[in-house]
Amino acid sequence: MQQRHCKFCQNKVPVGYDHCPHCGQPRLFLNVDEANSNVHVEGLSKRYKSELRRAARRGCLPNVEKFEAAVAASKAVLGCKLSKLHNLTVKDGIFANYYDLCRTQFKPTPVPGKHNWTKL
Repeated sequence: MQQRHCKFCQNKVPVGYDHCPHCGQPRLFLNVDEANSNVHVEGLSKRYKSELRRAARRGCLPNVEKFEAAVAASKAVLGCKLSKLHNLTVKDGIFANYYDLCRTQFKPTPVPGKHNWTKL
C-alpha cells in the first residue's frame, strides 16, 4: 500500500486516508496529493516533452512558445457582484477560503448561450 508523509507530524499515512491516524489532522485535497506524486509528475513531464517534439516537427513550436509566454504573463480574473466581492475582501488575509465562498453562495457568472448548471 502506498503511503505519504503527514504534513503536520511527518508520520506515514496510507494513500486514501482523509486524516492522519497518528495526529488526527485532516488530509485535505487527496486528489492534489495524488497528482503531485512522482509517478504523475514524471508522466506529465514526459508527455509534455513528447508534445513539444511533435510541435517542432510540425513547425508549430513558435506558436507553442508564444502561448506559453501569454499564459505566464496572464492574471486571474474574478467576475462577480460587488456585494460578493465585499464579502470576499473583509476577511483577514488575501483571499477567502472554500468555506467562505460557500457561505456567500458564490457561483460563477453564467455565460450567455450556455446552460447554467449551477441553477437549482
